[in-house]
Amino acid sequence: MPGDFLKALTQWTGAMGDWLAEPDKAATPPAARQQAARATATQAPEQLGLIASDAVPLASSTTSTTPSDSSPRSTAASRRVEPDGEMMEAYFAALTLTRLAEGFGDHSLFEVELAAMNPARQATLTSDSSSRSGAASAAGAEAGAAAASAAGAEAGAAARPRKPRGRSVRQIQPRLRCVSPAPWLAPRLRASHATLLFSATLNPPAYHHRLLGLADNAVWLSVESPFRATQVQVSRHRLSTRLRDREASCRPIAELMARQYQQRPGNYLAFFSSFAYLEQVASTLQQLTPEIPQWRQTRAMTEAERTTFIQRFTPDGQGIGFAVLGGAFGEGIDLPGSRLIGAFIATLGLAGFSPENEALKQRLALWLESDARRRVERHSTDGDAAPCHPALEG
Repeated sequence: MPGDFLKALTQWTGAMGDWLAEPDKAATPPAARQQAARATATQAPEQLGLIASDAVPLASSTTSTTPSDSSPRSTAASRRVEPDGEMMEAYFAALTLTRLAEGFGDHSLFEVELAAMNPARQATLTSDSSSRSGAASAAGAEAGAAAASAAGAEAGAAARPRKPRGRSVRQIQPRLRCVSPAPWLAPRLRASHATLLFSATLNPPAYHHRLLGLADNAVWLSVESPFRATQVQVSRHRLSTRLRDREASCRPIAELMARQYQQRPGNYLAFFSSFAYLEQVASTLQQLTPEIPQWRQTRAMTEAERTTFIQRFTPDGQGIGFAVLGGAFGEGIDLPGSRLIGAFIATLGLAGFSPENEALKQRLALWLESDARRRVERHSTDGDAAPCHPALEG
């Protein structure tokens, strides 16, 4: 990770932490703050935490006939300044990022994305900023004749609408990707008395052994599947699903699905590599056979929408549910008996080619090489033989 970025992020979180602890200071003009500081120099400061002070005003602030009633401290104590909610979310996100960055190494990948801010969002931020400045100006006017003239002029200048600079506002989206969880898991596995890891997808063993941070002498056991080969019927159909052939493949795939459904009606799942491909085939099938019920997975489904999708697979139901490979319905759901009698799988669930995925692949290769070297050096230092456990072969 670039050191300059981490340093700047740390400084920003520190400054924002101070602001969120005492947001009323940000709403009070500097001249009024200095006068209030001199007036309360002998008093203990308030502990405001992460929200603004809502202290009860002093008794002298209940009237406006004495000079002390118009002091900035009385005005500041009589109002509640709420911190910006989105700014607080950004603050805690930055704290999380800086905490994770402390363990940055060859097992992580740091990314920074520069994205243009939505014009509507930019206008909202400008409007909110002007509103807060206007509120500060009104508060300064209540502080008395002497303080109001200086505070109101200063806050009024801040409240003037800013002139557009002729360029779009860009927002920075930093990310820390975990390429390998081994450095995080290994210390916790060593601290435990025993650990049992099991899954149906821990193949190949050598890869997962190193990726999970297991010890070289960890026992690896592969058991046979409890299902018999006669329990499933697999049929292959040679259709090109390359990107350049996607549009031409929609009708043959839809016809194949309709033919299978008509031969044996029931509940089916159809998996595709992307939402775009899913929509293409589902729309084609709907045009060919509108009588076949169908329901589709959509982007960013809520928990309630996911539940509704699964509940469509009833024991006496019929239809085809469309989903994406590697998504929420790719694994971890249980549809026994007639709730699911078949599945259509188009294309392989492989990651697409992109600069981000290529960077991840290169980073993982670098970490695997470094991990192998560290394991050899550790055994050389301990005086042990090189690891020869079957899970580490290859």
